[in-house]
Order: sequence, then C-alpha cells, then structure tokens
Amino acid sequence: MIVFRTAPGTELSYAPMTKVAFEIDAYDAPTGVCWSEMVQGVPHDATEALDDISWTARGATLRPLARRQGPRIAISSDKVTGRRFRPFA
Repeated sequence: MIVFRTAPGTELSYAPMTKVAFEIDAYDAPTGVCWSEMVQGVPHDATEALDDISWTARGATLRPLARRQGPRIAISSDKVTGRRFRPFA
C-alpha cells in the first residue's frame, strides 16, 4: 500500500475507486544504480473513512518533504513492478 497526502481539490480528489498508477524513481550516486518502481491499483481517500484500508493508512508514519495537511490517499496495489539499472555512460 502506498500512502501520501495531497492538496485539497487536486486531480486525485476525482480518482477514488478508479484505476491509477504511482511511479517513483531514484538514483544512488555512490553506487551508480537507478531504480524505478510502479504501483497500479485503486486509490482511497483514507482521511476519515472507517474501513480497514483507511485505518491502516492513518497508522502509517509519513515523512513529507512538503508540509501538506490535505487528504490522506492510500493506493491498494493490484500490481507492483520495478527494476534496477545503471544509466548509459
């Protein structure tokens, strides 16, 4: 499950119960390794709902880079894919 906050009124406010994809990429300079992960699933507004997904999402510790107080979104995963690679020199 992916859990994050978003600003109120963003496109994600229209997304609950539709299929979405969440991708995150990173580069580790000391090793020269890149990675890319994609989660496909259904988003839930877990801010106040009383279902199991929302309870789990509210229990997650978030470490945001930006201070957001908007809705807490949880994506329950149907499919997770990813890879590690070295960039072209």
